Amino acid sequence: MKVTQAQVLAWRLRQQGLAPRTTASVEELVARPAGVQAQVLSAAELAPSVGQKKPRPDAAAQALAARFLIRTCARRGTLHLLPAEEMPAYLALLAAARTWEKPSWQRGFGVAPRQMAALGEAVDAI
Repeated sequence: MKVTQAQVLAWRLRQQGLAPRTTASVEELVARPAGVQAQVLSAAELAPSVGQKKPRPDAAAQALAARFLIRTCARRGTLHLLPAEEMPAYLALLAAARTWEKPSWQRGFGVAPRQMAALGEAVDAI
């Protein structure tokens, strides 16, 4: 199958809810690209609202407060907004990567693998 650059760009704009603008919820717009970068919460607010026909101020913050979205370290060591209902899948992928075993992760977070194992055991016990 051959596709043109214009077709690829149009597909990306549709996937991100940018063209045409949509009535999709902030949760849907966060889910489409598999999360929204959220190091700066105001930027995370803006990202999904750009594609909405009628954006609501603080929609992402409200979705976070209602626990429809979660702000967590998802990939590349940065904070992202993710849909709460999809967290089991994201957590499974993160666990499979075992990033806590990498020396750079251990230096950056100051946590040893044995401490992570103890944390996992404590969570299992709850």
